[in-house]
Amino acid sequence: MTDEWFRSPDWSAEAQKDFEARLARARPYNRAQYVRIKGLALHKAGERRGARELWERVLQSTEELATTQQASALEHLGDSYVGDNAAAAEDYYRRLLEEHPTLNGTSHTAEISLAELLIGKGNRDSMEEALALLNSFLERGTSQFPSVLFRWHLALISIAQATGRKRPCSARREPRWTWRPVARSSHDTRTSVWSTPMPRPCVACASSPSSAAWAHYPDSPDRLPKTYQASGRSFHIVRAGKSTQSWR
Repeated sequence: MTDEWFRSPDWSAEAQKDFEARLARARPYNRAQYVRIKGLALHKAGERRGARELWERVLQSTEELATTQQASALEHLGDSYVGDNAAAAEDYYRRLLEEHPTLNGTSHTAEISLAELLIGKGNRDSMEEALALLNSFLERGTSQFPSVLFRWHLALISIAQATGRKRPCSARREPRWTWRPVARSSHDTRTSVWSTPMPRPCVACASSPSSAAWAHYPDSPDRLPKTYQASGRSFHIVRAGKSTQSWR
């Protein structure tokens, strides 16, 4: 929309001057939010440096209600450095968890994001901390969207593969989905959907199969997803040596 000046991806010298002028006229309690949202627009357009500078401004801001935007800014900064500077991303996620333990105003997935970075280090201490973070995520009981829980399970799978454990999780309420076959195709014998996640005992101690069971069978790499893409509530999973399957 033309009136949403703080959502424009333009960051030319003229655009920066216009943004600052409009920001100065905005109500003080809205300014930090406008700066944070402008950073999102810039980051989406590939202007990472400008986005990060704006988010840092939010962290330093003393404007009215600026503190309500700082947790989000820390998460944005952490996300922006994943893949570029893992150490910087880790620092921002740690700050977020330390300074804003409720994670209000964020995606509530900081534990998973930090766990993924720690798993990438590959050492035992990092794996143990990553596992503790995954359990901490479950204890909070927030952000139970299928895409988020899928990330959680992939992180658990990575820990199982790296450590050789068949029972890596210590959480008593590990999320799981039950299987309901809905179709067959020429490429695979089953296409399934995930039912509503229910708090049940760890799948390592259960007899029925579930997506979480992959984490307890690290010696079966053909059962592990290589990549996944999320679109709404649908997932398209590419498994090793197999065609794409649709999950919903």
